[in-house]
Amino acid sequence: MFKSIMKAKAVVARGMVWQVGDGSKINFWNDPWVYFLGVYKPLRHWVEAQDIPIVTVQDALLVGGYWNEPLLGSLPMPIRSAITSTIIRANIPNKLVWQFTKKGNFSAKSAYHVAPPLKTISPQASTSSFNPKLYLQIWQVKIPYKVQNLIWKASHNILPTYVTDEQMENDSTSTPPESSWINPPLGWVKLNFDASFHKDCYYTNIVVIGRDSRGEFLGGKVSRVKATSPGEAEALAVELAVNYAVQQHWREVIVEGDAKSVILAYAYMISASSWTWNQALCNISMRSSSFNTMLFRFTP
Repeated sequence: MFKSIMKAKAVVARGMVWQVGDGSKINFWNDPWVYFLGVYKPLRHWVEAQDIPIVTVQDALLVGGYWNEPLLGSLPMPIRSAITSTIIRANIPNKLVWQFTKKGNFSAKSAYHVAPPLKTISPQASTSSFNPKLYLQIWQVKIPYKVQNLIWKASHNILPTYVTDEQMENDSTSTPPESSWINPPLGWVKLNFDASFHKDCYYTNIVVIGRDSRGEFLGGKVSRVKATSPGEAEALAVELAVNYAVQQHWREVIVEGDAKSVILAYAYMISASSWTWNQALCNISMRSSSFNTMLFRFTP
């Protein structure tokens, strides 16, 4: 009985991951909070703990919630990139979720189905053959970053292969809009968002553009962050749009895009379809008080 309980405990522990809020109480080295090479693993799985004054994730942040990149300078470039592309939401509590259900809630059924793969199946970039010494050696050699990246991918059998135009289109979250852009009312700002996500890449490029009632360009923002799915990529683009509008002190805004499920979730503040972007939904809900009116509009 005791052995069964310990095995069950191990399965649960391996399936739980942290959604980062302000980063407090999340152990920087030992808790699974970084999404890297398609999996959530503690940083100590990838690199040895460095001699830097960091215990919690919050310790790696500057005032205002920005990453202290000089403090992370001793870490290999891919690890630093994975860390600094993790979004910090200082106004949202850290949350422990079960990664094998859409809602992030633990269920015995999901644990039963994932327990064998946890022991026998490696993720896309296999971690079972991971060699920390080789990893560190690659990234400490004084050669151009793109060469380091090529060697690292080749050594872990994750080099991209030939991809057709059709496959690239299928991997993308968005399609070119067929309808023309409609001007917002006088005094309003319309923010159009989009995201580029590919299943073989664990990052997404998100963009936001703001225009006024005459169609004049008011400003925009581009960001590169980690994402695990097309839905999360689009959700993060919406969050970027709202955050940007708050920064610009726009009070009447329309947020428009072609991600229907994401737009509906934000428009009616219903539960996110996946736990991976539930934090973004919570953040937008909290920021809604910054606007006189904020509308979400789907455009095909």
